[in-house]
Amino acid sequence: MIRLCIVVAVVSLLAGYGAGWYVNGLRWEKDWLSADKVARELAADKAGLEAKIRSEREGRLAAVDKAAVLERALADAEGEVIIKEVLRYVQSDTAGDCSLPDDWVRIHNAAAGVPRVPDAPAVDAREAETARTDSDALPVIASNYRRCREAMTRLEGLQAWTAQAAKFK
Repeated sequence: MIRLCIVVAVVSLLAGYGAGWYVNGLRWEKDWLSADKVARELAADKAGLEAKIRSEREGRLAAVDKAAVLERALADAEGEVIIKEVLRYVQSDTAGDCSLPDDWVRIHNAAAGVPRVPDAPAVDAREAETARTDSDALPVIASNYRRCREAMTRLEGLQAWTAQAAKFK
């Protein structure tokens, strides 16, 4: 009889332990499923936010590209107006009245940062015989200033980009 009681007690303990394990496993599964559901929802939210950020970034890039194109078109239009004015002046009756020294164009180009060909002499024999006038120098000056404005526009764009990037740090 004692053996029977011990066997019944052991079986009851094993059955209780098994039932507790099963019930606890159901709770863990429920928790795991809810955690999995939350993880899927977070992944979906993350994907949605990434798509939103990507579209906003693309929109900003498109706006910046459009602004750059418009600024470039404006700079080109201004440059064309200046070139037209230079041509109109060079073709006028008063053009060429001002004589410039022989090395004036070379010195001006050097001051403007236009690279000089190293093998070329400063003034060759043919150039030394002809006098330089304001009508000769004006197209060079306009070209130099146009390059300067282009570099300035690029620098301003870089400074604006750097300032914008510094805000996000």
